[in-house]
Amino acid sequence: MIVEVPDGTCRFACSSPSQPDFSAARQAVVNALGQPSKHYRKLNPTRKVTVVGVGFFDFLHGQTGVAPNGIELHPVLSIAFGP
Repeated sequence: MIVEVPDGTCRFACSSPSQPDFSAARQAVVNALGQPSKHYRKLNPTRKVTVVGVGFFDFLHGQTGVAPNGIELHPVLSIAFGP
């Protein structure tokens, strides 16, 4: 499934009441994986990840990692990485 964590420095994210959630989620990603990539990347080794976000149905346009029905979590409000 595709999930998108907003950049807390983006002017649209910064004006959102959820900006503290975006920043905390992004920091959790950085702490667990290093700086985010703009491209799909598989976790290696695989890890359990718990993600809370807003469901968003994107149209299918050849994305890597897309769910069969096109649902994404966009934006991510919280994320936790397991061992």
